[in-house]
Amino acid sequence: MISNSGGNRVAVELAAAARERGMPVIAIVSAAHAGSAQAVQADKPSLLEVADIVIDNLGEAGDASVRVEGIPARMGPTSTVVGAAIIHAISAEAAARAVAAGTPPAVFASSNVAGGDERNAAAIARYRGRVRSL
Repeated sequence: MISNSGGNRVAVELAAAARERGMPVIAIVSAAHAGSAQAVQADKPSLLEVADIVIDNLGEAGDASVRVEGIPARMGPTSTVVGAAIIHAISAEAAARAVAAGTPPAVFASSNVAGGDERNAAAIARYRGRVRSL
């Protein structure tokens, strides 16, 4: 689950439902925001409490990094780009571990490179029986 504040109700409820079904829950949050007074809701859990593993994106409370003179609120969220980098790093590490275990995963290629469409068609064929949306 990803919620910079750790308190997004939909993310927390989905995480809790997944955990109840025995699935491990990994959350990407800003620990600074999730643990701050402005984010804490005494009567409701946060992803910090529900997740089995918490990855801190090191974002500021409020997810805004830039002050513009004359504008009272900060702007420039960092969670989007940092969250994407974290997800891609996890994907690359998982793929490397799968290869080391002798089970290389299918990885989609850009359709804008030679052989990309053919590689993607092979990946789709490999998983079509397991993934209905393919």
